[in-house]
Amino acid sequence: ALQGVIQLNNDAILNIQKEAGKLREMLKQVQHDN
Repeated sequence: ALQGVIQLNNDAILNIQKEAGKLREMLKQVQHDN
């Protein structure tokens, strides 16, 4: 059971990192527009 929880946490971390990367790209583009 613990292994499943760890796997869920890893998946969540990967998703967060992916979303953070997208946000970073969006911020870069916004800064270039100004």
